[in-house]
Amino acid sequence: MTPIDPDDRDLLEAFEQLRADDRRRTPDAEAMFARARSEAAASAGRDGVVGSPPSGWTGRARRASRLRWAVPGIGVAMAAAVAALLLVDPADDGADFDRVVEAWGQTGGSWRAPTDELLRMPGDELLRGLPRIGGLPSLSPTALDVPVFDDSGRENPS
Repeated sequence: MTPIDPDDRDLLEAFEQLRADDRRRTPDAEAMFARARSEAAASAGRDGVVGSPPSGWTGRARRASRLRWAVPGIGVAMAAAVAALLLVDPADDGADFDRVVEAWGQTGGSWRAPTDELLRMPGDELLRGLPRIGGLPSLSPTALDVPVFDDSGRENPS
């Protein structure tokens, strides 16, 4: 192990002090679990099950609790049904949709994205077509439309 620098010793002591403070403030886990068990047992219902209703509750109180949620639920369901009836037009048989589809079909039925040209690469027409079969093209400069220059650097139109 390397020797400890005096500055590092101060730092180690500061962290040890922080750890001691954390240990002092942290409650004991066993004590927390014991307290939770005792509180759960105290709040248990008449049958000793955690979360069951208190022993004083009767069937009438349970019905009242359910009714408290049922009334607003029925109201929301009725409002949704009325809204659905008002928004749905029974006379709409899809005529508008049929008209739009027919108009689209008359325009050629194709759509080109504005960015289609960005996908085209120079020379891709060579890959899209079939090569010409029969006879090689002439490799003379005039057949290839390559300008011919004489010794002085001027174009020779021959």
